[in-house]
Amino acid sequence: MIRSGALRPLFDAHLRQATGTLEARDASGVWQIGLRAGAVVQVLGRPDLLQSCGLTGEGELARDLGAAVAAGVSTDDAFSAAELGLAEALLTLAEDPRGRLRFDGTTPPPRQAFPLPTPMLRMLARAFGARHGGRDAALDGSRLSWRGPAEIRGLNPVEQRVALCARKRMGLGEALRAVGRGSLARERQAWATVELMVAVGLLELEAPARPARAPRTTARDREADERVRALREKIARRKRGEARAGAAPPAAPGARPRTAGARPAGARAA
Repeated sequence: MIRSGALRPLFDAHLRQATGTLEARDASGVWQIGLRAGAVVQVLGRPDLLQSCGLTGEGELARDLGAAVAAGVSTDDAFSAAELGLAEALLTLAEDPRGRLRFDGTTPPPRQAFPLPTPMLRMLARAFGARHGGRDAALDGSRLSWRGPAEIRGLNPVEQRVALCARKRMGLGEALRAVGRGSLARERQAWATVELMVAVGLLELEAPARPARAPRTTARDREADERVRALREKIARRKRGEARAGAAPPAAPGARPRTAGARPAGARAA
């Protein structure tokens, strides 16, 4: 599962077109991304970025790109492989519970470097979209919550619709169906966009509220309830008896109690 806000320093640097260094820490160790005006110009400590070309570098992206071109890889293929490798490395960091990313504006990147042509967010969007794993259906009851600024430029139509759903605090399943509009491919693209926005801290998935559980009762509790119920019934019967006794008219002094079948005085027999 992508950790919420794991790549927020990267998004902030992209938004500000910052110059400096992103320091990454994950299971692979410590590595760095050099930025100039928000663009990636160097990566240090990741010799595996060009593996899709069948090459293992020295861990300095600018030199490794040059070596790939010298080995016969086209410039476009080398850049594409580097972008894919970097995006997958960032995606792995976002899933790693120990993964950390920190921006340092006091450490500038080297002057001589090879800027990657694709903006970082577009790299990540491609990597998230290429993932084959589906979402957990249990997440569909989660609610989208917007955590980004009031206005962001450069969002594509799917990202704009997901952001609108988050501002409306729609449920995840409802939002994906609204963005997908009956197309399973568009719905998968919308889910990849949700994961990307969660990773960069633009939105959160709020877990659905759990239904309250009924309190557990023991045999002693049930026995106590029966005693209380019996006592209440006894009190109610006593009150009903007192009410009937209070409603009967008082007998005249010296009058005999009347028995069933007796005729009133002066009445004739039929």
